[in-house]
Amino acid sequence: METTTRYTKGDKIGGRFEVYKSLKGGMGEVYICIDHKDNIPVALKSFQARHFLSQNHRDIFHSEVRNWI
Repeated sequence: METTTRYTKGDKIGGRFEVYKSLKGGMGEVYICIDHKDNIPVALKSFQARHFLSQNHRDIFHSEVRNWI
């Protein structure tokens, strides 16, 4: 099982969010970042690529996103 995340400390996501810490869960990756545009801390969550082929996993992830929004 892969234990690394796509981004690590110091990487920039979208040229705007600098990764301070990366975490990995069951289906997602969470990045604690500094938003350099608004100068605030943010958390960004992304879907692990290994789950893209499973429609069930995508549905669960989208449901979780809707609950957080």
